[in-house]
Amino acid sequence: MGKRIRRRAVSLSIAIVMAMGATGAIAATPTSKPSAKPSVKATTKAQSTKKPVAKKYVAKKMNAKVTPSPAPSWPPSKKEKWTLETNLYFRIPSKKEQSGVLSNKYEKTYFSDAMKNLTCNRFACGVIQVISATGCNWWEIDATVSRATSPTDKTKIIMGTLRTLFGPTKPQQRVTAWMVSTEPLQLGTTTTLQDIYCYHSVSIEKLPSNTYTAITASPSSSPTNS
Repeated sequence: MGKRIRRRAVSLSIAIVMAMGATGAIAATPTSKPSAKPSVKATTKAQSTKKPVAKKYVAKKMNAKVTPSPAPSWPPSKKEKWTLETNLYFRIPSKKEQSGVLSNKYEKTYFSDAMKNLTCNRFACGVIQVISATGCNWWEIDATVSRATSPTDKTKIIMGTLRTLFGPTKPQQRVTAWMVSTEPLQLGTTTTLQDIYCYHSVSIEKLPSNTYTAITASPSSSPTNS
């Protein structure tokens, strides 16, 4: 069985997401003109041919300390505006937060390559963060993809459904997942969350996976918005 969250009209925002050298001047030391002295027999002092002993410098090994990323607080911070439903938390991260997730190797993510290789610059994507207090064997995130009817008619029409599967996750483990469709970005395309499921059963489906099912064909003549 799976625990279910049902939420309508929650937009899943996406991130369309990237020594000077010093020159020293040496000052010459002024020399004063010697005063005239009576002529005397010059004596020559033998100069030492002994070479100065070079000082040895031993390079010390520097151990760089790596500071790990702090563990997320539990329960999740209220400042991050998580939504709680029966021990399940979810939220839509901002563009800045998504960039931080992409650059943090300690963050658990699914389908982040779609952002790194700019797939989400061409096709409709959503992103969501989820946490389960007890952990999940696998997750299911359902969403719809919509856009305006035409350049002059802003009425939204559903173009297709998007089903994203991934897992497992440990108790209290934060996960960020990108929901990737094959619907071109055009006419204000948006991805809207419909349902979230946390399953404790064994999955018989492919994990992870993104499955997009088109309902309405996209007119090839429609202009594409970047």
